[in-house]
Amino acid sequence: MYWYKIILTSDDLDAMRSIDLMREIGQRSAREGYPTDFALFSVASSRIDGAVYYLPPTATEICPTVLTDFNAVPDNIPDGEALAIAVGENNALDYWFGKVKQN
Repeated sequence: MYWYKIILTSDDLDAMRSIDLMREIGQRSAREGYPTDFALFSVASSRIDGAVYYLPPTATEICPTVLTDFNAVPDNIPDGEALAIAVGENNALDYWFGKVKQN
């Protein structure tokens, strides 16, 4: 059961690819009734010039084309403490990591 990592470069961000990604995830989440086990997570601080996002294993069923379109790569489960919900159900952090992250 893999998680999926999406890295958007600074050029991707300039081209508004993050907006495209969030829109796609939001539409699919809505279509599925906002499932608790699905969200787009962002990494609060990354060491790259761009942005890092994660999708949970349920992405293979809910948004397989997004994985392809945004060059998602299989990865290990990320550190829940470093994540924030970019798009999706507010309880998704609790579902996957056992607690809701407090800002």
